[in-house]
Amino acid sequence: FLFYFTNNNFKILLPNNYIVFIITIFVLSIISFKDDIKTIDPILRLIIQIILIFMSLTLLPLHLVPLPTKVSFIFFTFFWIYIVNISNFIDGSDGFLSVNFIFIVINVLILKFTTNVEIFSFYISLIILPCIIIFLYFNKPPAKIYMGDAGSITLGYIVGFIVIDIFFAQRYGVAISILAYMFCDCTFSLIKKMKKSEIYKRLYKDYSKKYIDKMLLSGLFSIFVAGSTSAIAWLLDPAIKKIFIDKDQSLIIIIPILIIIAFSTKGISLYLAKATMISVGEEIKKKLQSDMVRSLIKTDTQ
Repeated sequence: FLFYFTNNNFKILLPNNYIVFIITIFVLSIISFKDDIKTIDPILRLIIQIILIFMSLTLLPLHLVPLPTKVSFIFFTFFWIYIVNISNFIDGSDGFLSVNFIFIVINVLILKFTTNVEIFSFYISLIILPCIIIFLYFNKPPAKIYMGDAGSITLGYIVGFIVIDIFFAQRYGVAISILAYMFCDCTFSLIKKMKKSEIYKRLYKDYSKKYIDKMLLSGLFSIFVAGSTSAIAWLLDPAIKKIFIDKDQSLIIIIPILIIIAFSTKGISLYLAKATMISVGEEIKKKLQSDMVRSLIKTDTQ
């Protein structure tokens, strides 16, 4: 409140729909606190996170990203969710998340004072830094207090916003560098953990390996669907402009034929992609059911 009433830059730099930022932090902290007390189903928790972060994308100027709007929404939603959850992941070590967050905040302050870039994250950093330093005093090994999900999830959300805010300030190197260690460390740890798990190897070997060719074929058909959809949109513009406005008789046959071909390609490719994946799914389900019955029979006879 002090920043809001005394600093004009703070008012100017408030993101669009900044009330969403406050509501999201409040809801995430409440849900995560409830999860600390009594475990919430992980799927339900993930769905809530997706909804809240999807709403939070209204804080960002996504129109500046040179990507289709849907692609931008999907990318930043999952990127932000990943940051939230890796923050929760590294909270298992005493003081580790606090130290990482302090490092990020100090970099934001250095960025502000060395380049004079105007970002809302600067004010967030000033507000939260004293709190985290005090918390670290009690959270350093051996820890006397812990963040829990209520702290780590909320802090992860703020880290995600800071990184994306710096990215939109066109300080790409800073955005990548402040997140690099935490991102790479957790990602490599997860990959190593997945590699050590025999279940993934067995699932691939027993149920997926023999259908790789069909999956790739379905992926190819999906690319045709995407290409033909773009082609339809690209052809409709000259169809309206050249034929109906400019009355260009030379294109009256060519463009409609191309539009028909694009629609046909989309329809056929979509059908083949779905049919191929449905057949693969049915084959895998059949094998899983067969293996399950065989395992149950063996268990009964032993």
